[in-house]
Amino acid sequence: MIAGCLFTACQKELTSSNASGSGIPPRPDTLTAGWSKVTIAGEKSIADIFFSSPAIGFAVGSKIYKSVDSGHTWRAMYTGDAMSNIYMLDDALAFFVHGDILSTDNGGNSFTTNNGMSLAQDVFILDNVFGYATSYNGFFQSYNGRPWTRIYTVGLNLSGGYSSLFFISSSAGWVVSSTGIYSVVNTVTSWQKATVTGGSGAPFEAVFASSASVVYVANYQGELYKSTNGGLSFNRISQFGISGFMDLHFVDDLHGYASIGRFIFQTSNGGASWTKVLTAGQGQIHEIHFVDSTHGWACADAGDIYIYNK
Repeated sequence: MIAGCLFTACQKELTSSNASGSGIPPRPDTLTAGWSKVTIAGEKSIADIFFSSPAIGFAVGSKIYKSVDSGHTWRAMYTGDAMSNIYMLDDALAFFVHGDILSTDNGGNSFTTNNGMSLAQDVFILDNVFGYATSYNGFFQSYNGRPWTRIYTVGLNLSGGYSSLFFISSSAGWVVSSTGIYSVVNTVTSWQKATVTGGSGAPFEAVFASSASVVYVANYQGELYKSTNGGLSFNRISQFGISGFMDLHFVDDLHGYASIGRFIFQTSNGGASWTKVLTAGQGQIHEIHFVDSTHGWACADAGDIYIYNK
């Protein structure tokens, strides 16, 4: 997440903190085996990155970019509003958050603005039928990608600023925000707030479920929490000692990645311990995304994109 933010103090920064602009030579990147870096020329910051397959993905900053070669080269596909979040269902169908939700169903050859909400924050497309989004205006559902309709919910408090969401199925979903961690009770109209043990009480900003039972969440203070009962209760299991926007991605219940500040960490034991695998020389890591254990990406300031292929 950070000095300036898109929505609130808990949203990822979209401005570059390139040290070279201040006359200080940029620090070198530290990349462990399997990691490499490319830079999108002229782009100040990449806010999000998402791949639907090892080859095809999108990245967003001041433009929407597409790669068809695993992230090694990028082409601008859309030059309108700056975007903050992406979700891809497959190589053709993708959704982009920029207050409203923009979508493409042909791999970026054309885009449609899905009117019906404002101040959207995050989006998750469950399948070819249902999609969900959080907004300052409430919780929204789509049918076949459009339109987006606000639905009445019980037990879900989205009044506390930036929120993010993750779904396994229509009956297994989670939303995190500064007001707490919430899980679906049978349907998306009914939610319950989780019990959280330990930690600073800082706003939650990232959520990832590796299964219907195992759910991870993180907050702005670099604290990681885990649930093994589907989100009914969470315990703090790690503290990275770094503040800033934190992102999570797990490839199974035990193996996963966390990014915060300039760093990416890896775990092989469900978050009990972590090993640093990447240090960005300049700026901040904003988001990470993996399609499997051998293909992953991270996006950062200064148009930098880090590629994992091992």
